[in-house]
Amino acid sequence: VLTSFGKARRLNDEPTPDPSLSEDEQKRYRYPALDVIRLLQEQGAIVSFHDPYSNAIRGGDGRMEKGAALSQRNLKAADLVVIVTDHAVFDYGMIVRNSRRILDTRNATRDVKGGRGKIVKL
Repeated sequence: VLTSFGKARRLNDEPTPDPSLSEDEQKRYRYPALDVIRLLQEQGAIVSFHDPYSNAIRGGDGRMEKGAALSQRNLKAADLVVIVTDHAVFDYGMIVRNSRRILDTRNATRDVKGGRGKIVKL
């Protein structure tokens, strides 16, 4: 999607779940976005992330990467917003209103009426 706009971005690496968590709790922290992040990173993408349940991830290089606030300012600054997990706590109307382009892999924006032209569904 980004290459059609002449854009490239770079992303974070895979996080390491806290070993003190139970297996079920660790599953919650296995980010489905990591494969997407890794693929975009290979294309030179620069990416920030937001997760309502974790404010940081540990990248493959061992560094902690801090999440970004899900704010109007950050959404407007992004070339592309990728929805990889459809968290019920997100205001998808606000996300659509403040984003330039959205790749919605979960049909999370299905009930949003305005801004349909900037949403690409997988």
